Amino acid sequence: MRFRIKSLIGSFLIAGIGGSAGLWATQNYFPSLMKQSQANSPSAEIQTQGDDLSSKELPPVPTFEVTLQEAIKIAESEIEGKAYSIEQEIENVTPIIEVDLAKYEVVIHGQTREVLEVEDEEAEGDPEDIAEIDEALSILPHTTISLIEALEIAEAFANKQPNSAELENEDGNIVYEVVFGLQKIYIDAGNGAILHSGDVEPEGSQQTVVFKSSVQLPKQD
Repeated sequence: MRFRIKSLIGSFLIAGIGGSAGLWATQNYFPSLMKQSQANSPSAEIQTQGDDLSSKELPPVPTFEVTLQEAIKIAESEIEGKAYSIEQEIENVTPIIEVDLAKYEVVIHGQTREVLEVEDEEAEGDPEDIAEIDEALSILPHTTISLIEALEIAEAFANKQPNSAELENEDGNIVYEVVFGLQKIYIDAGNGAILHSGDVEPEGSQQTVVFKSSVQLPKQD
């Protein structure tokens, strides 16, 4: 109640005496009113919230203690087949590694090496996923270099750990695309040669990379 009365007095002073003069009178004769008004203002509340947020530490970024090569070996011991795709992900603050082989995706904890899930992608029935699986399995028999070997070649070239790798048919060229953040390297799936190294293109980019691998298939229309 006291605060409401003082607020009214302050409002009358500012309105009646004039903007700057009324504000001067309020500051000098009712300093407690100014303090209470500032404390209850929305901007003060926002400032307080901001101070609280700035004082809090952000959670640490999860790290991967399992290499992609180790994850592939774990997945291939779980499901019979050769891996053709692998990728690191952060899911609900948990580092995971997704390995595709046969028609399954094996999800591995990126720190504990635990197999979290084995997903039958064919049973899921996503037409796009099934088409990608069928293409990978159709070109896999034409490879001489395994996904693990391609990763090791790319790592030695870039001198750092990759984030993902995938077997692809690039206009009839059978290659492994290995990605390191914003950099990618194409490895010949037949002889392990490095065919190209460059930046990852933005989504929708029309830029094309021209190279020729030792393993050639008819170009797709």
